[in-house]
Amino acid sequence: MKLPTLSNATKSVKTKERPIKLPPDVKASALLFALYINDVANKLRLLKIHFALFADDITVWCASKNLKTIERKLQKANKSNK
Repeated sequence: MKLPTLSNATKSVKTKERPIKLPPDVKASALLFALYINDVANKLRLLKIHFALFADDITVWCASKNLKTIERKLQKANKSNK
């Protein structure tokens, strides 16, 4: 089985609207995950939402004195990630 190159993987991620499903033992799945999680992190930075990445886990948090502000920011982050 031929594995995709970095340029082929990024092209397929950008052009497909549906999720790409690869078996967990395929080395490309780690590459595709890294590309996806970096995109999520960039969007969270733009929205000024705090996050922490460790391996394949992400923790997201937001602080404000106003609960509605927190809710609005997190919902905006969720919508921009779809």
